[in-house]
Amino acid sequence: MVGDLTLLNCYNKGSIQGSSIVGGIISESHPDTGKVNITNCYNIGNISGSNSGEIIGKISRPISQSNCYTQANVLTGNLGDAFIQEENGYPILKWQSENSK
Repeated sequence: MVGDLTLLNCYNKGSIQGSSIVGGIISESHPDTGKVNITNCYNIGNISGSNSGEIIGKISRPISQSNCYTQANVLTGNLGDAFIQEENGYPILKWQSENSK
């Protein structure tokens, strides 16, 4: 087994299409991988293909996901200190904003 995988403060804004197992942040949590941790991530791109998901395409291992959102399901609650509200209505990660530098 490969070690655990942590994705932190990542995002996708582009369209992704494929024939199968397509994800906005990760395509598949492979069976040989340890636990997958996804934190402070978002996807607002269009995702298409069989076995597709806006954050994860196919879940084959335990997943821990927190403070994440997608275009189809923008959370209206508190996403935590990692995000700020941007003019276009979608939250973005603080480090992406010129105003927070």
